[in-house]
Amino acid sequence: MRRRAALVAFALAVGAGGAGFVSCGFGDRPRATTQVPAQWRAVRMAIGHQKHVGKIACADCHGDSFGKPAAELCDNCHAKTTSLHREDPTTFDDAPACTQCHGYGADLSVTPWNCMRCHEDKRGHVPAVGLHAEEDCSSCHQPHGEPATTAKGCTDCHAGRETKHAGLHGCLDCHSMHDKKPVTPCASCHTKQQRAASVGHPACASCHKPH
Repeated sequence: MRRRAALVAFALAVGAGGAGFVSCGFGDRPRATTQVPAQWRAVRMAIGHQKHVGKIACADCHGDSFGKPAAELCDNCHAKTTSLHREDPTTFDDAPACTQCHGYGADLSVTPWNCMRCHEDKRGHVPAVGLHAEEDCSSCHQPHGEPATTAKGCTDCHAGRETKHAGLHGCLDCHSMHDKKPVTPCASCHTKQQRAASVGHPACASCHKPH
């Protein structure tokens, strides 16, 4: 009997709004809508929702009808955020939207630092990432910096290497940052020395140590 009375009292409190339930959670989270779709269970663990739910009302993005937000909606709050991926006039591809890296869907692999999800293949004029593919991209790139793709210097990781070739060139004159075959052949610059290979020297590095 006491249990039944307690349940009745609880139901009355909910009806009066005393329990504070909202559609996206409990307590003091911002109220949004009572029309949360069933697919919410499939997308609630996405990194975008994890960052936003409980901080802003669902209706601020989804509206009262709980529709799919427009891709450019992010600019309403993040207008000053510099985008890593800008329009590239050398290709016909559109720059990806924020939500293509900051996932809100059921595919939990869509996260800001899962860069290889796209960059294991060539993207327009940007080659596929081979070298350094196993490294944390954030150790060199800051996606919302200005300019966004400026990486830190090679010597930040390769401090033990001699970085000047003949006192003139830097690392990237011979090494491609992400190419699977990262070393430019010596003969591409030293054309007059190509004859050395014909007199028993199979490779420049058999005699010369570039570092």
